[in-house]
Amino acid sequence: MNDVKLSLGKRTYTLACAEGEEDHLRHLAGMVDARLAAIGADLMGQTEAKNLLIAALILADEVHEAKKATPTSSDRDDSLADLLETLAERLEKSAAKLERTSQGA
Repeated sequence: MNDVKLSLGKRTYTLACAEGEEDHLRHLAGMVDARLAAIGADLMGQTEAKNLLIAALILADEVHEAKKATPTSSDRDDSLADLLETLAERLEKSAAKLERTSQGA
């Protein structure tokens, strides 16, 4: 385990993380810090914990909306199956046409 220092708002936190995950954790903390800045956490007169909760809820909502906008794997599977079926039909037609052409020659 490694320790990583994260700055959120006006505070610095030290958290333990798996080796190699430091940059990823810093990136995530930067996202939270950006949300804190966007809601004007210093100006809200709220507690630190409440500001972090609001930032976390905003990020959770963004993840939720992104998941709704992204087709599910079953939707992608159905779409891919339809595409492959269409492609197979075209290949069969082309093969049949080539057979007729070679038999007539």
